[in-house]
Amino acid sequence: RQERLAQSASQRAHEVLALAVLAEVAGRFQSRAPCLEREQLSEQLRASSHLVNHTINRLVRCGFLREVTETSEIVPAVALESTPVADVITQLRCEGTSTVLGEQVEGLSLIERLWNENESSAWNVQSGLTVGELARRIDSAP
Repeated sequence: RQERLAQSASQRAHEVLALAVLAEVAGRFQSRAPCLEREQLSEQLRASSHLVNHTINRLVRCGFLREVTETSEIVPAVALESTPVADVITQLRCEGTSTVLGEQVEGLSLIERLWNENESSAWNVQSGLTVGELARRIDSAP
């Protein structure tokens, strides 16, 4: 069932979930909070573990995240303050997979709202927005 749902996903859904994962990891890293494992990230984002695992794998392949072998924690693999969100989106699009989010994922409303605000030219409207800034905006959102 999850594979079938995943195959009906839009590119936009991939990007929203990927940015939510990156922002969660980035926010924890910036605040020196404990890093999370895959299942904990899934719980935090209220998304299925299948979808989150697929997204983490894509972000690892693109070089934005890495998994610490000894602890299974997911950590940033890039300098967050200098990584533009637009670069993340471009890399994900170039990475090629287009099957992730075929189900409702809760807890992504701020990223969804940012997407809608910037939809006219996708993420390039926020050309200076970095992953670190995205994480701070989410942390300070009501």
